[in-house]
Amino acid sequence: FKTSLILIISIPKYLYLPLTFSMYKNYWRGKMKKLLIPIVAILITSQICAEVIIDHLPYTINNSGIYKLGGDLTLSSNTWEAIEINADNVVLDGNGHKINGNNSCNYIISAWGRKNITITNIKVCNSSMSGIVVSMSEDVSMSNIEAYNMGNIGIVIFARHGYITDITVHDCSSMGVIVGGSYIQVSNIKSYNNYNYGLLVEGSYHNVSKI
Repeated sequence: FKTSLILIISIPKYLYLPLTFSMYKNYWRGKMKKLLIPIVAILITSQICAEVIIDHLPYTINNSGIYKLGGDLTLSSNTWEAIEINADNVVLDGNGHKINGNNSCNYIISAWGRKNITITNIKVCNSSMSGIVVSMSEDVSMSNIEAYNMGNIGIVIFARHGYITDITVHDCSSMGVIVGGSYIQVSNIKSYNNYNYGLLVEGSYHNVSKI
């Protein structure tokens, strides 16, 4: 009986170490997961929110982030667009500076099929076609923009969800602003000295305009 009792007591002793190791392994695994999640989140956030200064043209935005003009820029070579937005989750802040297309590009700024695009605080002028074109995109915002002396249209936005506000467009060879898509709020648009319509809303629904 004593021997049996000793064996019963001894078995947990032999099993104690691996059991304890397994418990600690799971414990630290859980701790590491809790630690790594915020670290990964910080890294992702820092990548998305990293600021990049644009100091030359033409320029292509291929990564999410915040992009700012380092000063007034003038295009010196023929290209399709001065700035192409080729990524989602992009903020393009002109910092109050101007992009002069020098009649050497079709578009000053363009984005096609993108999500979460913001263009703000910028002046654009002198393209052979249009100033800013954002098409087939979602969640687009444009604010505090002046566009002038365009060969065709000042600003074109075709999107689902977005807003366009505090916009001035003038002296364009065709129209000032074209808005298409759905759920777009339009407000405080000044459009003058354009050959055709100042503001054209077409092929769209559930849009709200306050001029």
